[in-house]
Amino acid sequence: MDLNPLFTGINSFRPAGLGGELRLFDLAGIKLVHGWLADPDSPEYAALSTTEDYDTSIDAIVSADTATSGQLVFAEGNDEASITPKSPLSDQDRQKVEDGASVQSTA
Repeated sequence: MDLNPLFTGINSFRPAGLGGELRLFDLAGIKLVHGWLADPDSPEYAALSTTEDYDTSIDAIVSADTATSGQLVFAEGNDEASITPKSPLSDQDRQKVEDGASVQSTA
């Protein structure tokens, strides 16, 4: 089943495809909840506000890891300071790394 939680509420999910999985739970009278919420006062909240859901957050981590040639996922402390890319990053890639590191630190 593809359930994609939104970080905006404990019972918020983004439907995949036609949303059949969520409809199945609705028909069975099962209320889904999750606990993947970020504190609005946390530094990670800004990054999670742009990704909004689990699937998009994973994409952000993968994009950042790609921009750093695989260093993000294996970086100790998972912050940008511990990542030394092999070539200079563009402003766009630097933002991807910042967002990816922030999102990854919430996991």
